[in-house]
Amino acid sequence: MQLDNFFIDGYVLLEESNLHEKTDMLQYLEEKYLSILFPKWKLIGCEYSESVLPEDRITFWHNDSKFGMNVTFLYYIDEMSPEVGGSISIRNGFDEIKIYPKSGTLILMSQKPNMQHKAEYCSILRRMYNIDYYIDGY
Repeated sequence: MQLDNFFIDGYVLLEESNLHEKTDMLQYLEEKYLSILFPKWKLIGCEYSESVLPEDRITFWHNDSKFGMNVTFLYYIDEMSPEVGGSISIRNGFDEIKIYPKSGTLILMSQKPNMQHKAEYCSILRRMYNIDYYIDGY
C-alpha cells in the first residue's frame, strides 16, 4: 500500500523494524512521513502501552478525535496473531480490515469522524506506541 492511499482509505500499513530503538522516534516520523504528506502539524501525545484488557474502552469501535488529534501512528514492537489476539481493526465507512501486526508494523491512521478502530484483547505482552498529531488543514 502506498503512502498516498492514506487519503483514500484513511490508513496505510508501513514497516519500520527497530523504530522503538531510535533515539528520536518523533523526529524520524515527522521527517520521513508527516513532512511528505502535510505542511504543518502539532504533536498531541506519545504513549507507550503493554497490554489490552477485555474491559478496555479500546476494545470497542471508537474514534479518538475528541482528544484533539486527527492523525495517529501506531507502532508495534511485539508480534500479534489469531492465536494470541492483539489485532487492530479499522473501518472507514466503506471497508473494514483486521490486522495482526508483526513486530515493526507501523500504521498511519486518520482520526477523521468517519474513521473508527478497535483493539482486540491480547493474551501476551503487546508493546506499542501510540503517537497522535493534529494536522492543520486536514
